[in-house]
Amino acid sequence: MKSKFYFSVLSVVVAGISLTACSSKPTIDFEQCVSVDFNGYENEGNAIVRMDNDYILSLLGDMNTLSAASLVNSFSVGQVENTGELSNGDVITVTVDTNQTALDNAKVNVKNTELHFTVEGLEEKPKLNIFSDVSLNVSGASPYCTVSVEYSGNQWLSSYSFEITSSDGTEKGTYCNGDKVTVTLTPDAQDSLKSKGEIEEISHEYTVQADSSYILSPNDLSPDSTEVLKSRIDEYLNGKVADILSGSDNTATCYVISGVSGINAGTLAASSCSVTAIDNLSFNSAYAGIKREKGAFGNIIETKCAYFFYNAEIAYKANFAFEKIDETANGILVVCITDPIVTSTGEIQYKDISLGSSADYQTAYDNRINDSFSKLF
Repeated sequence: MKSKFYFSVLSVVVAGISLTACSSKPTIDFEQCVSVDFNGYENEGNAIVRMDNDYILSLLGDMNTLSAASLVNSFSVGQVENTGELSNGDVITVTVDTNQTALDNAKVNVKNTELHFTVEGLEEKPKLNIFSDVSLNVSGASPYCTVSVEYSGNQWLSSYSFEITSSDGTEKGTYCNGDKVTVTLTPDAQDSLKSKGEIEEISHEYTVQADSSYILSPNDLSPDSTEVLKSRIDEYLNGKVADILSGSDNTATCYVISGVSGINAGTLAASSCSVTAIDNLSFNSAYAGIKREKGAFGNIIETKCAYFFYNAEIAYKANFAFEKIDETANGILVVCITDPIVTSTGEIQYKDISLGSSADYQTAYDNRINDSFSKLF
């Protein structure tokens, strides 16, 4: 009986020692060291899982640093489902994966390896009205103006974040007043804004309206600007006629006599010549269009211009070593303006103005007017 009792007591003591040893193992409670932060916007929320390694290390006591680090590194967190698409009130599951061998070697227990968190704190995605800060810059004169985008908004974008297309979806070099263009955010710009908010509009239509237009047809002139143009040309012509008759503009004198008589202007310049009278001066017609001339290398040079034809009776004299000329001819005086422009306020502008002449109207017309010209008045 004594022997039997001895073994029973011994068994109890051993069992007690075993239980005490098991219960002394540190237990890592992941509920105490795993947290989740939520960022992004409603319906687009992200879950960021964080593990408090300091808490874990504090439970490992005097375990050497290398072993402790190895154990911590054996823990991993599984992918959170639907992250990037989360909304407030959603419940997510965070699973901590452990390595049983590592736990056994470290003599550590774990609990709460599956945790649940409720999504909260996500804000509604802000609306981005990008085009409230976009304007269309129009440079030059219609129908040869160019367009560009000016962006005055925040630092997320620049003028290079947009592209411009015409109404047919193509990119054009020049535009005319009334053309419709579409300004669109580039794909890269759209991607960069996704994290900033919801883009209300990715493209916007604008109407091209320059401050000035080239005068190339009667449609480019209003009744008021037509009268301003006529007045400017008449003023120039009357002043030039006065200079020619007074002998103060020898160059113009030579060109007028040359056009009427056919005598070379250089020859006239080397002689003594004069215009003695310009009578019965009256307006004939006016045309505007694009003059085309061959350049030095065979290229075609285009110049926008307008011609104004005036009937005139021109008396002139020329003294040459071999001949003296004293003639009166019915000819045409031609005023030419290059790059004629009318502004939005009706002002008339041009790059240059000059006077020429021809022996008759048909010659003046044939030498200057091509199929691009339109009769102004």
